[in-house]
Formats: sequence, structure tokens, C-alpha cells
Amino acid sequence: MKNRVQSVYVLLVEEPGDFTMEPRAVVIVLGNSQFRVYSVRAEHNRLRSVMNRHNWADLEAGIQAAGTHYRLQARTSDIIEKGWTSLEAIPEILSWLRELYPRHLFFLDQQIQALL
Repeated sequence: MKNRVQSVYVLLVEEPGDFTMEPRAVVIVLGNSQFRVYSVRAEHNRLRSVMNRHNWADLEAGIQAAGTHYRLQARTSDIIEKGWTSLEAIPEILSWLRELYPRHLFFLDQQIQALL
């Protein structure tokens, strides 16, 4: 069976002393339960570590780790509605999210180009 996109999230982060949650990464969960984190390289290891240490339900509700608040914002229903559930649709998914959050997800431009 061919692997597919199972879930899509925007990872929102609120740093200590800040009062707004900002999009910092896109998380795509595949049908085989593996996930990919698309973020700025400098934050990739930290964000992936947070993702590995907490379960999905807690991350969707919002967790706090080392004084920083993290929350997954589900975008899966939008992706299903657009019919983007194949692995080949990942560039379209990233492009769409880049357009939704142009100020925060600017780093996706390089990753989209790498996938094309």
C-alpha cells in the first residue's frame, strides 16, 4: 500500500515572556505514523525533540516545555477538502501554508524548491 499524508499541522510556539503564539513549523504525519517537521534549520532539532517527547493529543491541546508553550493547529480537514493526501502533494500543501502565513513560514520557500 502506498504511503500517504495522514495529518497536517501548523506548530504554534509562544516563547517565554511573549504573549502571542506564532507559526514556527509545519508538521506532516504520514500514513506509516512517521512525521516530518518543516522549520527553520536552527529550530528543527528543538521542535522535533518536543514532538518526540509528547503525545499528539497533548500537543494539540497545548503543552509547556522549558518555559515555552507549544500547540499543534490541525489543518488536516483543509488538506482533505483540497484532495492533497498523496505524498506528491506535499509541495502544494507547503505552498498553501506559506501563502496563509507569509510572515512566519517564509523558510518554506527553500524546502518547496527542494521538493520540486
